[in-house]
Amino acid sequence: MKKTFIKNDTLFFENGNLKISELVSLLKALPFEVLFIDSAGRIKMIIHPLDPDLKLNQRISSHLFFKTMPATFDFLEKLKHGKNSKISRALKVKDEYYNLTFIAIYDEVQNYLGCLQISENITEIIKKYRYGGFIESEFQKSKQSSHSFHYQDSSSEEYRQEIEQDLIDINTDDDSDAISGASEL
Repeated sequence: MKKTFIKNDTLFFENGNLKISELVSLLKALPFEVLFIDSAGRIKMIIHPLDPDLKLNQRISSHLFFKTMPATFDFLEKLKHGKNSKISRALKVKDEYYNLTFIAIYDEVQNYLGCLQISENITEIIKKYRYGGFIESEFQKSKQSSHSFHYQDSSSEEYRQEIEQDLIDINTDDDSDAISGASEL
């Protein structure tokens, strides 16, 4: 495995390279919020904040959103101690749906550096699904030719109901499973 390094204004990765300006443009183009929360529980990077009150170097334990969802502290502890490397959670705030993904970030010798939190507003996706905007499908090879495909609709109401059950209303979520150690954050 090649090491990542910087030479002049270019970052060299194992599978390619980007100029710093290209990386910045790539990050700005992401269609979701990205937070990097360091191992001490401080926000070190914010891209496209959903909440304008988020501040760099702010401890997440002092921010209202994180206080209203104590399971976040549990997630961070699990990531920090290697119990999980990625945790996803869907939630509903008022009339909007979000998918939150927490990803543990480690250095090359497996020291925990912090957590990448990606928050994506999935309201439009949910609306499209509810009102028939998606068609679940399978493509099968036709017996006539190895290069043509046959479309078969396999929509499932049961699958839609499972997705809805996974969505959590932040106003009614108990989240009593937050573990000790959250006060450290």
